[in-house]
Amino acid sequence: MRRYPLARERVLDAAEHLFVRYGYVKVTTEEIARDAGLSKKTLYELFAAKSAIVTALSIRSGRSILFALRDVLDASPTAFSTAFSRFLAVAANANARFSGPLRSDLALAEPALYCRIDGLRRRFLRDALKRTLTRGQEMGSIRSTLDMDGTAIVLQSALDTMLHPDSTQSSPRPLPDSETILSILLLGISAQTTVHG
Repeated sequence: MRRYPLARERVLDAAEHLFVRYGYVKVTTEEIARDAGLSKKTLYELFAAKSAIVTALSIRSGRSILFALRDVLDASPTAFSTAFSRFLAVAANANARFSGPLRSDLALAEPALYCRIDGLRRRFLRDALKRTLTRGQEMGSIRSTLDMDGTAIVLQSALDTMLHPDSTQSSPRPLPDSETILSILLLGISAQTTVHG
């Protein structure tokens, strides 16, 4: 893998584009190799199977969340809100990569792989959310009375609902855009918000 770091990224970029557009089943390794500008042999030197490519895509999405998490944990109290908003946007984008045709196809074609990736993704995101919320509480930016586990689950559910249209098809009204939902969620956890009740 270390022999071809740029080729590896090209494969992941090509696969992500194709999977999101056409799903997991319809995309072949030949198409991925061609879109990446590589031979099929080179692709197989980098990834033993199409499932390994999906796993690597999941790991890459997790890394982007880790970088955003580091920014939140290192943020000053005055920059926390901005860093936390950016973290949620990165998490939303990472989640979006694992949606649509890719998500539904993978669940049908490789249910064990789907369950493993989705389970790891959910657990990882929930833990990252809890860490950011805890850091916000330490700085006085997040209400100290929040239940961390519950709040992390609510935020994660909101991100999933925003990004997985199949989970919102029963809603009679369309969801607001991501920025609106995130601002509502952030206002509800802000230390500056007065909670009535």
